[in-house]
Amino acid sequence: MEDASISSNEWNIGGKVIVISTCIAFLSLFMTWTDIGIIRASGIESNGYLFLILYIYPFVKVLRNSEMKKILGIISSVLAILGSVFFILSNTIEIMGSFGNVSGGGAYLFLLASVILFFGVIKYKN
Repeated sequence: MEDASISSNEWNIGGKVIVISTCIAFLSLFMTWTDIGIIRASGIESNGYLFLILYIYPFVKVLRNSEMKKILGIISSVLAILGSVFFILSNTIEIMGSFGNVSGGGAYLFLLASVILFFGVIKYKN
């Protein structure tokens, strides 16, 4: 029977970065992703949790301490970056002829976590 314990001592720097970025991305879901002054929505309310699906492959590979296909990890992290950039850019509204972006700090934190995930995938060694 295979040992199912998780040992962070076996993770290299890339693995640690992937786990940290996943935790940051998860925590960002509880922050404000959309802020229109009196109306605010968290990442969960804004469906930001769907972007977290892109973190599953690298995160599970690190937890299992198994080989990661770099191309799949890179694709998932780049899609997370592009998805969060698209979300931020699509949160632009017009009020009385003025345009403004209403993205909250949580969306920007998720974008930062996605960039960190990308670098973690690059540095990950099996």
